[in-house]
Amino acid sequence: EVLFREQGVVWGPIPTMDRVMADPQMQANSVFAELDHPQLGSLPTVNNPLNVDGFEKAKPQLAPAIGQHSIEILRELGYAESAIEELLQQSGSI
Repeated sequence: EVLFREQGVVWGPIPTMDRVMADPQMQANSVFAELDHPQLGSLPTVNNPLNVDGFEKAKPQLAPAIGQHSIEILRELGYAESAIEELLQQSGSI
C-alpha cells in the first residue's frame, strides 16, 4: 500500500464475488438475479442493467441445453419428420 502511494499509483481492493453480491448498493439496484436451474437449483447471475420507468425488467433466462431446440430448428429449415427421426437416431438422441 505504501509503495503504491509513494509511486502515485491509484489502487483499491478488489472484492470477492460474495462481497459484491452482498453490497447494499448492488442489491438496491437489482444488479443480480436468481435463475432456477433444473439440476443445480438457484444460480445467481447478472441482471439486465437497464432500468426504464414504467417497465418491468425481463428476468434473465437459462441458456438452452445442448440440442434443446434441434427439432424445432430442423423443422424451420424444412426437414421432413422422417429425416429428423433419422438424424436423431444417428446422433443417439432417441
